[in-house]
Amino acid sequence: MRGARGAGGLLTLALLALPATASAHGAVKGIGAFYGGLQHPLLNPAQLIALLLLGLAFGQRGVAASLRALAALALALALGLLASANLPALPTDTPLLVLAALLGLLVAAAWRAPEAVFVAFAALLGLGIGLGSVIDAAPGGGATVMRLGNWIGATLCAACVGGFADSAKSGWPAIVLRVIASWLTAGALLALALAISR
Repeated sequence: MRGARGAGGLLTLALLALPATASAHGAVKGIGAFYGGLQHPLLNPAQLIALLLLGLAFGQRGVAASLRALAALALALALGLLASANLPALPTDTPLLVLAALLGLLVAAAWRAPEAVFVAFAALLGLGIGLGSVIDAAPGGGATVMRLGNWIGATLCAACVGGFADSAKSGWPAIVLRVIASWLTAGALLALALAISR
């Protein structure tokens, strides 16, 4: 339990140190459009927290039982990314943090929401991530490649966390999963309070 508290404190400090927005050109120069898009959801704190908590929810419910929600995430994310091609970047971090905190509370409480609610959560998170992603214009179809990388990165993040957490549905691993969800929820609430105070 003490180790989980320490990890939660480090996560909170890391989240507060990260900038509020990130752009899909990437922090690493020369990695290319695809990898720049691939890393984007992992560098935006609101998107990362949302994807991690959604992945934990996938694992808690079971990956097989979460396939519709995963499909809803992927479809809504694709629609959001396509819509963002003709729109300015929308400020979706705050709604994402609110949704992530609600989802985290459900996971921490081990409450199995009805499938329709769970699918709606996944779709809203996907849409928010897609619409909130800043894709830099690049010649030669670079923006399209970035969007593809972004879509793959976000979908794989949630799916891989879900697959990892799928083995933690009973016994002490289930308790660890709930503790991690509670710390991520606390991080989401702290980031949300910081955003509101600004």
